[in-house]
Amino acid sequence: MISFQTVVFPIFVILILLSLRKSSGKDPLSFTNSSLLRGIFAAFIIIFHVSKESDLIYEAFHYSSLTAVGAFFFLSGYGAMKRYMADDGYYKGYLYKRFVNLILPYMIMTLVYWVYHLWIGHDYSLFEVIHTAIIGAPLVTYSWFIVSIIYHYLVFAVVLFFARNNRKLLVCVFCLLGLFSILCMLYHYSNTYLIRVMFVLGILYAYREGDLLPLLKKNNIWLMILSFALSMAIHFSGLQQKALYELIEQALFVVAMICSMTICRIDNSFITLLGKLSLEIYMCQGLAKMIIRRFYGGPLFIQDLFIYLLCFMLSYGFHRLFAYLRKLLLS
Repeated sequence: MISFQTVVFPIFVILILLSLRKSSGKDPLSFTNSSLLRGIFAAFIIIFHVSKESDLIYEAFHYSSLTAVGAFFFLSGYGAMKRYMADDGYYKGYLYKRFVNLILPYMIMTLVYWVYHLWIGHDYSLFEVIHTAIIGAPLVTYSWFIVSIIYHYLVFAVVLFFARNNRKLLVCVFCLLGLFSILCMLYHYSNTYLIRVMFVLGILYAYREGDLLPLLKKNNIWLMILSFALSMAIHFSGLQQKALYELIEQALFVVAMICSMTICRIDNSFITLLGKLSLEIYMCQGLAKMIIRRFYGGPLFIQDLFIYLLCFMLSYGFHRLFAYLRKLLLS
């Protein structure tokens, strides 16, 4: 079936390709580049969530969203480790900044979803709202990733508190947590509170970036092609249905991502805006989808278009609100 996603996905990919510019390759995962990548991944994820299995290129949506989630975890671990390495006193204000930048916005969005559900007749108690977040099925639709990232940042805070400026200790603790998660994968055990290996890989890469980046830059073209091809091969062969193969698929994609960013950079104002709104897009997509699906009975093609438009407007509005609160609380 040809849907709105079938049309918008290739257009968005073409937009990315047309926005590529030659890169110096010095800092492929800089704050600017990471923000742009987050914007692209947020778009891929909402496309997947709005899509249906009957869509003509549904598996392409599935692959892009699955690898995007892995890359999000990687960039989160990488960013946390880079900031820690750049500031000896990073641990002092770590929790407060995470509260202002992530936890408070998520609490506000949970309240918004709670009010919406009450409005349409779904009466959730405060206990139920908290319980859904704890078990990994939060009231904020599709936000399990945000809850998981908050959990990972809290674990990072605990390890940071004991490690302080001992980088090796922090890395060793997370390596052990990552190995434990891999063992659980091998024994087909899954739990919401297992540390994501992609988050650990982000920490490891940040810690050893000085050694790894020159190797990736030296072999960037063939490594990018080979890693991306193998990642897609795992997905379309069906192997990603097993957790360990899914991890390998995501890790290979991240290698391809880093190599590509050593070759070129992205220069596009719309993608830059998506990067700034990525957190809000993640939290607003479910609300936009519920509202349009419930109150608009037009053709699915038009419904999907309106979901994107409403999600973008909601994301922009809440982004402005959160930026104001952030400025107020951090001043």
